[in-house]
Amino acid sequence: MKRFVLGVVGMALSISAAVAGDIEDGLEAVDQDDFSRAAIFFHKAARHGHPGAMAFLCTLYAEGRGVSQDYIEAMKWCRKAANRSDVGKSFTNMKNSIPRPKLEYLARNLPTEVKYQIARMYALGLGVPQDHVLAHMWANLAAAGGHEIARKARGGIEAYMTTAQIAEAQRMAREWRPKR
Repeated sequence: MKRFVLGVVGMALSISAAVAGDIEDGLEAVDQDDFSRAAIFFHKAARHGHPGAMAFLCTLYAEGRGVSQDYIEAMKWCRKAANRSDVGKSFTNMKNSIPRPKLEYLARNLPTEVKYQIARMYALGLGVPQDHVLAHMWANLAAAGGHEIARKARGGIEAYMTTAQIAEAQRMAREWRPKR
């Protein structure tokens, strides 16, 4: 039994190191504007549950950077990342050669970028049925995190909504919590 436990712990540590390496390689590829290569590394890390990799895949698919633009795939990764409370922590806990200020920037901005991407897709009906209530809710969450474009978009979305719909979206935003 002891040998089994040690084997599981060793395997977990090697997976963790491999994921950190994939994230580091993915970020290096982003710095070099090689988004195709970045997507490969982020896919590997996301398959192992790295929420930051999921967030990067969300934006890569939504913007068509390094991958074919695919809003359905973008929404899949956006939802997975948004439902994780540890997207930011997944970068601040890393110990590698990536400069600390860059990790702190990612930790601060990626969670709100994911929420903004979801809002944008619902507002425009990209990969999902158009839904202004959900678009407003997600824009509200992103704006609360300091995403300036989301704050402005929320005002534009309201032009298509009734007062009751706005109140419903605000209630939903207040009650929303990540699943993990």
